[in-house]
Amino acid sequence: MCYEDLVRHRRVRSASFGREEIEGLMRGATAKLKASALEDMDPEIRHNLVYDAIRSAAQAVMASEGYRPAGAAAHHQAVFDFLALADGGRWATEARCFQRSRRKRNRSEYEEFGLVSPTEANELVATGASFIAEVRDWLQSKGILPEE
Repeated sequence: MCYEDLVRHRRVRSASFGREEIEGLMRGATAKLKASALEDMDPEIRHNLVYDAIRSAAQAVMASEGYRPAGAAAHHQAVFDFLALADGGRWATEARCFQRSRRKRNRSEYEEFGLVSPTEANELVATGASFIAEVRDWLQSKGILPEE
């Protein structure tokens, strides 16, 4: 199994999720993505909002595979570490990008506001829209989400 190291290092643990929980994560991702597309909003707020949308979709991937972060500390990092391995590494490149966004979001939230340019926010919104759509399609192909 490709997640053994994450389990062994107590980054993730097995868990069971119902379809409703995964649908809820995706509804949240979609709503946050939609809000982040408002270009009159501060770019840093847009960045952090779309980051959270992306994290929700990545967590839906994790839940669909029967896992959750193992603890409160560094749980966002664990979600993206898991994403990099999911479906044979399908989203490994995106996961690296999202880890960079996670670090920037953490600096913004806990240290210093004003780090994100409008261009950077726009790029993450576009990347997030593509990723969330791809996750939705993937979950639908697995029969976890209903076809729209």
